[in-house]
Amino acid sequence: MSSKRMPANSPHSRRNFLRRAGLAGAALGFPTLIPASALGLDGAVAPSNRVALGAVGFNMGLTNLRNLMGVSGVEVVALCDVDAANLRRGQAEAPGARTYRDWREMIGKARLDAVTAAVPDHAHAALAVWALEKGVDVFGEKPLAHHQAEGKAIVEAAHRNARVWQTGTWQRSVPNFRRAVEIVRNGHLGKIHRVEIGLPHGLDKSSTFQAKGRGKPGEPPPTLDYDLWVGPAPFRPYHPKESHYFWRYSLHWGTGQVGNWFTHHGDIALWALDLDHPSKGPSALRSTSTFRKDPDGAWDVPADFSFECDLPGGVQLAASTEAKRGTTWHGEKGWLRVDRGLTEASDPALLRRPREEGEWVAAGSTQHWAEFIDAVRTRRRTVAHAEAAHASFTIGALALMSMRLGNRPLRWNPAAERVVGDAEADALRERPWRAGWKA
Repeated sequence: MSSKRMPANSPHSRRNFLRRAGLAGAALGFPTLIPASALGLDGAVAPSNRVALGAVGFNMGLTNLRNLMGVSGVEVVALCDVDAANLRRGQAEAPGARTYRDWREMIGKARLDAVTAAVPDHAHAALAVWALEKGVDVFGEKPLAHHQAEGKAIVEAAHRNARVWQTGTWQRSVPNFRRAVEIVRNGHLGKIHRVEIGLPHGLDKSSTFQAKGRGKPGEPPPTLDYDLWVGPAPFRPYHPKESHYFWRYSLHWGTGQVGNWFTHHGDIALWALDLDHPSKGPSALRSTSTFRKDPDGAWDVPADFSFECDLPGGVQLAASTEAKRGTTWHGEKGWLRVDRGLTEASDPALLRRPREEGEWVAAGSTQHWAEFIDAVRTRRRTVAHAEAAHASFTIGALALMSMRLGNRPLRWNPAAERVVGDAEADALRERPWRAGWKA
């Protein structure tokens, strides 16, 4: 389930950013490792307030595990990874926890209150729905799922079972993103007519993550249970470079940089517009894209791409690999751009403007992981709730559907969550899971 470490020199590496931000968190307002006194729970925690946590996936998931372990009263009781080598990394963090290779077994036996999961995109929904149906709260990674209908299944399972959900879209807990959202939501740019989102390139010659070919088929390493790694996805033979970080470049397993990054910046865009709910989704979407095959012809994600969609209220949202990185809102009174460690505006005075009494204030806090644990205890809604994750994920999923169909324009019914008038495109919303992976 885990992926190998991304190249250490990658400017887009989430873990590198986390590491840098941990050193400069005060300056950037980044939610760093949580102190034991988080949420005011200094000292001993009553047994009734202790949260039994299970964790799945120990590459990117190590950050989530460490942050959640730092919250007072969290007890890590179970660890799971399909790769024994990665599982040992989790054990080094929580040596007293019981270990598993199959998360279905872990969820069934470990008596969990909550689980944190960092697995490849193709396994997101199956794991999440399984946990939610078993009464376990979930801290799930982005993108929400692999296929659009899977995201809807997560939302419905969370509601049906009254479970808490927090997505790893931690930008919602970073001060400069939160303040930018407040400025837009309170009307200080006037009516917004366009939002532009800049995303990293996918697989191309200039990419830091350029794969050198899928490699020859072979036997999985002895530490990896490949059948469990495939999980709910249709089975296909093991290839050395597909089952680690570069699974992101195969649409069989991943969603490319569309899913990897739009879920972050698109989420912030929609939050500021009060459109972070799937019922407020686009009516139409158009795309352009270039697919560059690697030397072995294995990788099939779009490399250079752009897409735009028509949102309620006459707002046009456009995302591309050519736009300035981050999110830029354009309104009647100017523009505002936000990115990691950066906020700028057409009128710099806007950024110094004090918050006025009675203005809308962003929910949540600057402690993304501690907020999840607080919600597990109080049953309140988190800042990165499932509907919000599904709203941005749906737009990204539609964009990929359009690109896979030769950049075919799509019409969308957000109330029904179906493609309008195009059965071939609508069929791409979902993919059947293998037997044994549905809760």
